[in-house]
Amino acid sequence: MRVDANLAWPHQELAVAAVTDLLSRGAAGVCLTIPTGGGKTRVAATLIEDATRQGRAVTLYTSRIALVRQLS
Repeated sequence: MRVDANLAWPHQELAVAAVTDLLSRGAAGVCLTIPTGGGKTRVAATLIEDATRQGRAVTLYTSRIALVRQLS
């Protein structure tokens, strides 16, 4: 499992590893849920950064304007 300085908790590292594994095995998409305060933004940012570094396209849907600003 890769260690990322942006991820503060073990469950965040496990989430990144699980999503990365599913995508590498051919999953067309993944829906990841993490409770309030669990670091969803950090996990999403890490996954998006990894994907874009590999030249993959990413679509993030959110209904929260504040979240878009936080991720920008």
